[in-house]
Amino acid sequence: MSRRIPSFPWSAIFAGCAAYSVIQLCFIGLPSFIGGSEAREAQVIEVILRSNEWVLPLRNGIIPSKPPLFHWTGAALALIAGGVSEFLARLPSHLYALGVLVCCGYVAYQLALLGRASEGSQHARRAAMLAPGILALTYGFHQMASLAVVDMSFCFCAWAAFGALLWSIRGPHEGAASQLGRGMFWILCALGILARGPLGGALIVLLAALGIAWVCGLREALRQLVQPSWGWLGFALPGCWYCLAWMRGGQAFLERQLIFENLARVLGGERVNSESWWFYLPSIARTSFPWGIIAMVGGASLLTSSPTVSYRDRPLSRLSSAPIVVFLGGLLALSLAQGKRHSYALPLLPLLAVQIGIMASAGIGRLPMAKLSRLQDIARRTEVALSLFAAALLAAVGLGMHVEWGHQPLEGILKAGLAQYSLRLGALMLPVLVLIGCCRKVRPSMVCGSVWLLALSLMTAAITFGGVVKATLKDFPLMTEQLELLLRPDERLVFIKEPSDEYFDPFFFYLHRPVRIISAEAALGACEEGALYVAHQEWFEQAFAGLPGRATQVALVQETLHALRRDGVRGISVFRCSPTSGRTLPMEGAWHEA
Repeated sequence: MSRRIPSFPWSAIFAGCAAYSVIQLCFIGLPSFIGGSEAREAQVIEVILRSNEWVLPLRNGIIPSKPPLFHWTGAALALIAGGVSEFLARLPSHLYALGVLVCCGYVAYQLALLGRASEGSQHARRAAMLAPGILALTYGFHQMASLAVVDMSFCFCAWAAFGALLWSIRGPHEGAASQLGRGMFWILCALGILARGPLGGALIVLLAALGIAWVCGLREALRQLVQPSWGWLGFALPGCWYCLAWMRGGQAFLERQLIFENLARVLGGERVNSESWWFYLPSIARTSFPWGIIAMVGGASLLTSSPTVSYRDRPLSRLSSAPIVVFLGGLLALSLAQGKRHSYALPLLPLLAVQIGIMASAGIGRLPMAKLSRLQDIARRTEVALSLFAAALLAAVGLGMHVEWGHQPLEGILKAGLAQYSLRLGALMLPVLVLIGCCRKVRPSMVCGSVWLLALSLMTAAITFGGVVKATLKDFPLMTEQLELLLRPDERLVFIKEPSDEYFDPFFFYLHRPVRIISAEAALGACEEGALYVAHQEWFEQAFAGLPGRATQVALVQETLHALRRDGVRGISVFRCSPTSGRTLPMEGAWHEA
């Protein structure tokens, strides 16, 4: 008599995603942009709305660094909302993160279902709920889900492709993939190219090939990759976009989007952030703590075990340890590339969650009732401790907003920046604590869900607090407002910067208008009336003697922290230039305070 196959827990997964979404949406739009990465992508979305250019939207004449899948999603949402803000720019990453959570649960479900042996009929359902729950509590994933960057859109394409491949597997004695599942896999690989370029699509195929080769052998992996599929037609979409973008951007587009972002990122070159080979080891350890350590230890135990059960004439440990093997293979591939960033490892983090989810589910299924009761007691104590900590956090934040810190000028600015954060923290945590108290009386078995909800709320509050403090100490919106106050009605803004300098990108977004950008070398030969020039103070002082005409510095704009401390940190020099002879350096109407 065959055992009943447990169904995928759609209701539990969607309920968890809804809770995750509500918690993150409370804070996602709160910090202003503090760096070029977010502001750059948000500016592309705004250019799409302003110019209705969906193929190759130029940021003040600069070609976008990434393909348009993220920008198209953001522009579609911004069309509905009527404009672009920090919240709208980050919303696509949040929505893609929800999709990754669902796909992560489904991949864990399918792997546990295929490898079921002695864990019981509910093993797959448990793994499907544990994996996304662990991923949601992974710092690196949760942080990237609240940033306006393209990495989460690519992560979704990769994990939807893995889910499609596993969905097509019907049983251990049939082919590795059906035509439908394999076709969907290739279409999602094509979307991955629209998210991160050809290198992104190649990474998805590489990770899938590693998994198939580890479980089914290298010959089966090659057969699946070379077997023709109707899904190959999906590559026409990124192909058409690249052709249209090349027709509009010419050689500059090819050099930026294809050569630099794909070849140079791997082989190295000028302006590529080359790092040592071990760059990702501390990065993964930090962004996945403590899950990365747990997954590595558990994966090592699976690799060294010798089970008697087999899957397609291969040890069952090969199926159970497939996530950690694919993770290590992907980590090696990323480490071999010259260009490295912390965000590049984002698609690997769900592999750790899947590995832990499968191992934890199998362990729970084998525990006797006495140990299960002990785990329930530990969960209840953890719930009480987290609830007390959350209540103490609310009280501390409330007191901190009303207690004097020492009458420093920075105190008032930080309190003003944290005012909205405090309001939203209270609006979130108080209902959560009340809900947990009610569930504790009605359904005591929900204790694990309560612990997860509390931990997720506290982690979100901590990440947002850091972002709000950084944004307040920098305050790019205020610095942009200072520039606009200096700008005369008939003047245009001219920024002097090097191509690799991303410091001014938040200015470009908050100005909400086109500006002119020239290089430092070109600025030495340019001096036009009717223009307000913006450059780094250090460059202005060094190049002052070489500027043509009569240059007059009118303001020195600094980040809030440095302006209030007067610590001598150089800021942004704002000056005008006249073709007439003579130069003056003293500022007319400059300020040093926010």
